[in-house]
Amino acid sequence: MNIAKTLTEKLPNFINELRRTGYNISTTQFIAVQNFDTGVSKTRQVTP
Repeated sequence: MNIAKTLTEKLPNFINELRRTGYNISTTQFIAVQNFDTGVSKTRQVTP
């Protein structure tokens, strides 16, 4: 199982779920997390 791929696929749903439960996550923060996730995925330095 590729953890980086799994994180990339599930991240949008996770952030949307946080928003639905009352966390105030801005679009800028959402994009920052996606950029971070993409960077980690490219370097393949994700540990379980």
